[in-house]
Amino acid sequence: MDSDSTIDEYVRLLDSWNSKMNLVRSDGALDIVDRHVRDSQQICNYIDLRSAVLDVGSGAGFPGVILSICGFERVILCENNFKRSTFLNDVKERLELKFDILSESVYKLRVDDCVSRGISSDVTMVSRAFGSLVELMTIMHMLEIRNGVFHKGRNYSAEVQDAGKKFEFDLQTEKSATSNDGVIVLVSNLERK
Repeated sequence: MDSDSTIDEYVRLLDSWNSKMNLVRSDGALDIVDRHVRDSQQICNYIDLRSAVLDVGSGAGFPGVILSICGFERVILCENNFKRSTFLNDVKERLELKFDILSESVYKLRVDDCVSRGISSDVTMVSRAFGSLVELMTIMHMLEIRNGVFHKGRNYSAEVQDAGKKFEFDLQTEKSATSNDGVIVLVSNLERK
């Protein structure tokens, strides 16, 4: 199955589950594609295809499932909500995808646990709607991850200022391809002050 047809199957599956469980805000399959899939796909350009990816707060699989479909072979979804984890397992089985699922809080992970699961410093952490940059960078620091790619909204500059009080990092921003006031924030060389 090619990536476009796999995405179509994923969207159908999500739309079906969403009618029962409210996994994402949506007005149907077309809205899921416009609002969630395309938003997730755009970060493929900012991550090395050989890198492992840790998706924190995966929810219904954005962006982690989409990255897996797009060819990233080492994707780990961290989602501690039981309903969402159940959905992600169903997606993995039905679409025969190769991502791993951690059904626990990211705050419970330790560096040793991560290394045994393939999460190490060569991982890029991604998140679409988990928390502020300070929260995301705190997790990165805790897990010794130096690179992150995050979707952020119009208030991202205030989050960058707050993060700068606690961390030193290199930062690059790219305009979102799917939101007029959104950006993709690329964090690298993270260290605590």
